Amino acid sequence: MNPHKRSFVDPASTTARRAALGLIVVLCMTACILASGCLGYRIGSTLPPDIRTVYVPAFANRSGEPELEAATTTAVIRELQRDGTLKITDSDEADVRLEVTLTGYRLQPLRYSEERPTESTEFRLTLEADVILWKQ
Repeated sequence: MNPHKRSFVDPASTTARRAALGLIVVLCMTACILASGCLGYRIGSTLPPDIRTVYVPAFANRSGEPELEAATTTAVIRELQRDGTLKITDSDEADVRLEVTLTGYRLQPLRYSEERPTESTEFRLTLEADVILWKQ
């Protein structure tokens, strides 16, 4: 990424940016995984009954954003654990394997601080990823 495009970001906002990134990634990935193949509303899991465990290897990162794969892999695993629909397990024991390749990353400023006009206080984060859920 061009370093001049990031000059508006205050280093103190890095933590907030990463937290926002994690939340957005978790919500998007969980929605994609749990809603795939389901057009109607149902209470409970929409996954077939024989899918109870998942293996999540470290995501591949072709986005150009350093360390993005570590933050997103961790965020998705935490959300899957929190949700409880699928149990995280080793590759040998998993019913399915979730493979993700991060292919794009864009952070756009939406709002700036009144006190410090060069500091962005709100962002729009866009991630692009190739996601494959393999049945083992």
